[in-house]
Amino acid sequence: MRVKEPGGAYEWYVPTNALRLATPQERRAAGLPGTVSASPIGCTECADLEAARREAVKGGDTKAITDATVAVRSHFRWAHLMPQRG
Repeated sequence: MRVKEPGGAYEWYVPTNALRLATPQERRAAGLPGTVSASPIGCTECADLEAARREAVKGGDTKAITDATVAVRSHFRWAHLMPQRG
């Protein structure tokens, strides 16, 4: 597999069994997006959106279920994974 440093131009080959995912600390140090995380614990909007999704599931309306699921995931992404972009 070819790898390079974030923002770097030099590439080299590394066996895939020698690779691992970067730790959150390594991602922050590299300035990669999605490294600032606001905890979803206690987030009332998360709870409200999940409650609405569960109600949609109970109702059985496929479109409502899809819309509610997208709302939960979008909120989580923008509020908790990438709050600096939201």
